[in-house]
Amino acid sequence: MNKLVEAALSYANKGYYVFPCKVKSKEPATPNGFKDATTDEEVIREWWRREPNYNIGIRTGPSSGLLVIDVDGEDGKRTQIEWRQGEGKQLPYTATVKTSNGTHVYLKHPGIAVGNTIKRVPGIDVREDGGYVLAPPSIHPDSGEAYRWAYTPEKAGVADTPKWLLDKLIRPSRSPSRAPVQETIPEGSRNGTLFSKARSLFRQGYGESEVYALLEQMNRNRCLPPLDSSEVVQIMKSAGSNKYDRGELRVSKDTEGVGVIMADVQAETVEWLWQDRIPLGKLTILDGDPSLGKSVITMDLAARVTTGTSFPNGNVGDVDHVGNLDHLDHLGGVVILSAEDGLADTIKPRLDAAGADTSRIVAISTVPDGKESERTIAIPEDIVTIEAAIRRVDAKLVIIDPLMAFLSGEAHKDQDVRKALTPLARMAEATGVAVLVVRHLNKQQGGKAIYRGGSSIGIIGAARSGLVVEEHPDNKDLRVLAMNKSNLAVKAASLTYSITTAGNESAKVLWGSATGLDADDILNPDTSEVGKAMAWLADKLRDVHLPSNTVFEEGREAGFSKKTIQRAKDALGVKAKKDGLGGTWRWHLEDGQGSQDGQDSQDGQRKVVGLAS
Repeated sequence: MNKLVEAALSYANKGYYVFPCKVKSKEPATPNGFKDATTDEEVIREWWRREPNYNIGIRTGPSSGLLVIDVDGEDGKRTQIEWRQGEGKQLPYTATVKTSNGTHVYLKHPGIAVGNTIKRVPGIDVREDGGYVLAPPSIHPDSGEAYRWAYTPEKAGVADTPKWLLDKLIRPSRSPSRAPVQETIPEGSRNGTLFSKARSLFRQGYGESEVYALLEQMNRNRCLPPLDSSEVVQIMKSAGSNKYDRGELRVSKDTEGVGVIMADVQAETVEWLWQDRIPLGKLTILDGDPSLGKSVITMDLAARVTTGTSFPNGNVGDVDHVGNLDHLDHLGGVVILSAEDGLADTIKPRLDAAGADTSRIVAISTVPDGKESERTIAIPEDIVTIEAAIRRVDAKLVIIDPLMAFLSGEAHKDQDVRKALTPLARMAEATGVAVLVVRHLNKQQGGKAIYRGGSSIGIIGAARSGLVVEEHPDNKDLRVLAMNKSNLAVKAASLTYSITTAGNESAKVLWGSATGLDADDILNPDTSEVGKAMAWLADKLRDVHLPSNTVFEEGREAGFSKKTIQRAKDALGVKAKKDGLGGTWRWHLEDGQGSQDGQDSQDGQRKVVGLAS
């Protein structure tokens, strides 16, 4: 059955009134437009029999029971930021469609007239009675890409329209000015920032008119002073031209010259999949010994990319969905190259346990060998196959686990490694995906953490970011993810985590809080002073909750460094809570912590999978 008519019938079965729009257009294909919308199966089949490629319109309002919020462009994002940061409000987790320049957020019709509005609230349009929206998999008339569900009605349901939102839509604020939330772009950074944004939009398939409109919004609202419109047009055209293709050099116009004239290079800002940890368009290495959960972590990251859930930041339980704000640009597919784990008995269950949208994930490990059989994918020879998989699921993340299983040549030879990884890095730049490479540690002990990765030093040399995992030196129930290399940002804080058993009996990662331990600390632990610090800290916090500054000051007087005290805090499970006069952060030692009995109690409550790769 044609996908469009199949989708139209499924919407009708949900009670949504549908009608056809012209091919690759928002213009209705029937004489009365949305007034012809129906749930009648025979009528719907006849429409799409006449033209199988009609787009699908859904009539909004009481008939379909829908109020749709169109969050549009940069203004829409800023409005959501203001709601969340200024008022503690955010759109609910609900059925959400990704459009070419924002989202359609589906809500239950409130039963009162709201009216169709355009920009009454900046960046927020409303589709209600007398309006309609295009529904997946309709084709956007400008970008040529399909509308797609970020969260389907089956998965997220359709949430009630919040009262606070109705108040804003019916009685919008009359404030004469809106305080800027995003940082301004000063002279010296305007061209580079707008160019980077334009390149990102072009890679996502936006057309020139959409890119120009977004750049002009950024220019007017954030650039100080704004650029001339003609200059914005030139930036847009430069970003869309082939001469600036990522990963390719622009040579001098002098036919006898070589190299790149730096005056001709447009500066770009780094885009991140996981802020300050995993950059887009670059290689990232994840190092660690077996049984520490490296592969489980990669499945957790895959789930976050495919469902638009925010990445861990050290605040336990802090989860933000794509429909609510920040991760829309990074919602996408995942390509997995795995040589050690089975798809059916390990990878799929782990993805399910992490809540991944597996329809956006493709696994590839072999290619035809030309002899009616298959061989393992080789890097760099089969990069074209990886690129095809990226296009198939519109991937934002490629996972290679482990690297050595797919690397051509001899992994201990720096020259062979660079010949393989340089094309892989260029592929990452050209496609804009983050490539996460998993590697085991070598058996050497001591020394700098950056030299502990297996095989050639050229592997970490080719990466722009490096992560490493190891058991927490002071708490055997915890592991630590630390930055081992960071060429593009200040090193992000290390995070604690544990591996637990999910409901389907598969391994799952549970992220904890930030820790002061760095890569060298976890790979070369010195625990001689930590035990003493634990005893001292447990005694200090036995009957009183102390401000952290007081603890560090008294600890220094007792002969302990700040890092040793932080390690003792992690090992004891001390919690930092904001309480007391002035909202001071104080350290709390909960009942049962700091004693052998308390530790036994914690161990009994925690089910840890010890053999997760």
